[in-house]
Amino acid sequence: MHSAKPQTLMLSVILIGVFWTKAATLISMPFLTLFLFKNTQLSIVTIGLIVGMQPLALCFGSIVGGYFSDIFKRHTVMLFSVFSSSIIYFGFYCVSKYITHEIQIISFAVLNLLNGFCSALFAPVSNAIISDLAKTPQENIKFLHMRYLVLNLGATIGPLMGAYAGIAASNQAFILTMLFYFVYGIILFSSIKSSHLLQQNPSREARVGFLQALKTVVYNRWFIILAISLIFFNMLYIQLSSNLALLINQDIEHGVIFFSWMLSLSAIMVVVLQPIIYLIIKNRDQRLILIWGYLIILICSLILAFTPISKLTIVAFVICLTMAEIIVFPTSYVLVAEFADKNYLGVAYGAIDFTYLGSAIGPVIGGLVIEHYTGSSFFVLMTLLAFLSLIVYAPLVLYFSIVFN
Repeated sequence: MHSAKPQTLMLSVILIGVFWTKAATLISMPFLTLFLFKNTQLSIVTIGLIVGMQPLALCFGSIVGGYFSDIFKRHTVMLFSVFSSSIIYFGFYCVSKYITHEIQIISFAVLNLLNGFCSALFAPVSNAIISDLAKTPQENIKFLHMRYLVLNLGATIGPLMGAYAGIAASNQAFILTMLFYFVYGIILFSSIKSSHLLQQNPSREARVGFLQALKTVVYNRWFIILAISLIFFNMLYIQLSSNLALLINQDIEHGVIFFSWMLSLSAIMVVVLQPIIYLIIKNRDQRLILIWGYLIILICSLILAFTPISKLTIVAFVICLTMAEIIVFPTSYVLVAEFADKNYLGVAYGAIDFTYLGSAIGPVIGGLVIEHYTGSSFFVLMTLLAFLSLIVYAPLVLYFSIVFN
């Protein structure tokens, strides 16, 4: 049985961490593309490969991180992730300031890979704890939407802090991010030490072999359908925090500030619209909800493919992508919790992050399009990716809904 007070306290600790680490990350990481573009002689495609290291690590690291969260005490995994991230951002600063150009390419790529692995430890643990706290499926939907809400509150503050502190696309942003992570690590450690939060005893069932635990997740037909469609959607969504900066920098005056506002606009929209969308979708079949999100960005991208690049088209794209995001991402985590074995919940949340493979590939593909074609071709690519997400997911989900319901 869960008592109300420990549940609320534990939930608050996790949500504060989600907010704090997201704000810290977005002070610097969305500007990594611009930083490398302005301060190195790397090609756009090479920059895309470096930026793609983080989501590539998330693809594979989240599965391991989720498994660790099932077999070890989750507070230990969280603390390791937070303090390691702090060290890594200090590494970014040192590499950008002191390392010679010849070694910078490898150094940035390795650091971004490690950064992704640390994020891969934190994300499935926080999701698993939140789902553990939920007493009912409806409460699980509510908690996961709360998590996504605070995630975007952090995303609202982070980019603007970096831009208006004058450190966006500079190495000073890495120092500020390092300090944010270190401070939260101290807060988390103090909370755990004083109240014994998060110190669960792993179940004996969770201590099975890694491959056996993974099989229980990936053999689920719903999981596979969801994962494939999310790979394509993540290829699309990663453009918001990677190649959109280059597109804006090429075609829009004062591009860095405008890009910062676009990131914050997206986060503010989530804060404003998510409670409304949650009320609309909470009692509906969650398996069908994703189709709405895919259709929104598909229609928007198709229209913008025939429209000249301007501030208005960029704003329209960000608005539609954010609406799709609000629907797709929280709902996908709800579906993971619905289908997964509770003993392997961490593994399930880690395995679904394999869909970050799309985020790893996306910057390279988007960079190639921007480098070799016109700006409108960027939205043609977005249309294609949205269509692939929809065509993979919709027919099979509709079929299973009819046959099995």
